[in-house]
Amino acid sequence: MNPLQLWSKHMKMQLKILLLLILLIPCWLISLRYNVDLKVLHHTAKLVLNQDYAHIYVASGGPGRFFYGPITLLGIGPLGTLTFDQAMWLWNVVQTIGFAIFCVCLWRLYPWLGRTEQPLSWLVVFIVAVNPIHNNFQSGNIQILLAAALCTAELGSRSKKPSAQFMGGFLCLLCAAIKVYPALLVAYTFLTKRNPVRWGILAALAISVLLPFIGFGLQPGKILFSGFIHNLFTYSADNPYTIMDILCLPSALARLVPDFTVKETIIRTLTGLVAVWFLAWSTWKNRSSTARSVDLWALAMALMAFLNPSSRPHYFIFFVPAFCSLLEVAPLERRNPYRLATLASAILIALTVEGVVGRDFNNWLEWHSIPTLGILVLIVTLFSSVTKTKVV
Repeated sequence: MNPLQLWSKHMKMQLKILLLLILLIPCWLISLRYNVDLKVLHHTAKLVLNQDYAHIYVASGGPGRFFYGPITLLGIGPLGTLTFDQAMWLWNVVQTIGFAIFCVCLWRLYPWLGRTEQPLSWLVVFIVAVNPIHNNFQSGNIQILLAAALCTAELGSRSKKPSAQFMGGFLCLLCAAIKVYPALLVAYTFLTKRNPVRWGILAALAISVLLPFIGFGLQPGKILFSGFIHNLFTYSADNPYTIMDILCLPSALARLVPDFTVKETIIRTLTGLVAVWFLAWSTWKNRSSTARSVDLWALAMALMAFLNPSSRPHYFIFFVPAFCSLLEVAPLERRNPYRLATLASAILIALTVEGVVGRDFNNWLEWHSIPTLGILVLIVTLFSSVTKTKVV
């Protein structure tokens, strides 16, 4: 490589890092104006500090119902000692660290992101990631942290060290103990990974159940798990499928099915069948070694958010690995049968947001599940690519 080529490669890498840093500036600024989920976390942390366990999973008198698992309370407790402004600054630091971990893990899972041969493909990944990252900082939600943890878990499960595999499984299950929807990825991981990973999953399952009883006491533990289960099964009362910005398979089906009396049954049956079919198919593909494991994992991540009944734009961070997988095997810089579908998916997901098309048109697009259509195109395209890509 001559000096000019080396300089060009260095400048392109610097540009990528600069774009990521520039992305964080509006994230920090927007988080100072809007906070939704962080208010719930901070209020809940105050209740934990005051040992008011009976009201943790009750909405009355607070900013909203708490839907996270009891194990979460052991982690957010320190927030209760801070004022909301202090908690907000700390949360920004935590979110920024999570963002950095997510980026590093993506570059390790997809080395092509660190190379300079695919600038257009890299740019598509960046554009797709911008909105969900901004949304996470805006809402104070934890999807970036979960995405970072799940990517770290996947790297651990792929390690040659049994201890790293164990921790990968442990971390994967811990995410599902905090927010239930990663359970699909846990099931996929348990079925397709090695035994140390499975032991990690089982260990985390035991700890996530036992630790709240140990940390808070037997009776408070019962109260917490009872409240969590109640909130879990009544989630749709606060977040019905047809809320405009809920964008997933259940929401699209809810808008298509006119009869509400059968709607719940149809939605749950179809989403359940898709999940079971994917787990069976991905297990077979993994055992037959006819697909790259990173592509199957990315597909599992995408389906995890697509089938989740409450996925909003900040959940779209879980679709980024699917784009990375698809653009690695079918880069935009070369002619391939998936290029048009990939671009269409990126446009429908990333360029239909309020900041691009305006609030009214964005609301219309979300109500008609247009971004959800983009997700479907992404998943179907990646599935088609996985079935046809030969593993060498």
